[in-house]
Amino acid sequence: MNQSAEMIYRRVDGVDYSAARDNTALFSLLLVIDGTRSVKTIAQEDKYEIEDLLPLVDQVEKLGLIVPVESDSGRAYQEAPEEVSFCKLPKEYQTGIVMVDNQHQRLVDMVKQLDAIRKGQYPSTELKNKAIGQVVVEMIDYTVSHFAFEESLMQEANYEHYNGHKRTHDHFISLADEYKQRFVSGEDIIDELYKILNRWLYNHIQNDDMAFAPVVLKTVKAKGLSKGAWMKRLLNKFFN
Repeated sequence: MNQSAEMIYRRVDGVDYSAARDNTALFSLLLVIDGTRSVKTIAQEDKYEIEDLLPLVDQVEKLGLIVPVESDSGRAYQEAPEEVSFCKLPKEYQTGIVMVDNQHQRLVDMVKQLDAIRKGQYPSTELKNKAIGQVVVEMIDYTVSHFAFEESLMQEANYEHYNGHKRTHDHFISLADEYKQRFVSGEDIIDELYKILNRWLYNHIQNDDMAFAPVVLKTVKAKGLSKGAWMKRLLNKFFN
């Protein structure tokens, strides 16, 4: 097995993804690289042929879009930021799809609520865990609905990288469910969960969501739905 198959890569923030976006295979690969799975694991779990995947990894690495986790750039990506500290989504986090941005804001609010609970003083551990549990359950339920909403937008817009984007959603839902189960079993996961949620929000919105937003907006305009009728219908479907 090629040594690079055992390596874990992270996407690099602040780079121009257009070179990969024009290549469906490269861009789909970028969407499933999450910095936690080796290339070999990605191939096994996401049904890639390893012989096809390795050349793609080499291409996107040469483009400067991914770095090995243990490189200086990889460590910087992993460590920054641990927090997304803002009350309102700044411009660089806004997709231009108002309802998607509002949902992202709601997720940010939940993360901040989780932070307040972990730093708060409670009369007992039982009460604190109850408060954490309520936020965790609400957050996971909301995230699943948010993902379904995004996926419906992408499907109706015939977004060419839908499958790759959905894989990132499915992976995160699986990860979130693991944290939920660990919490239910009595593990203290609050600090770890808080850091992961912050980092995931930062990277997923800036990279993955910013990629599909122009396609959705173009479709809305083409269908004459600029007033939001199409998205409101989908919104009602998932967020009654």
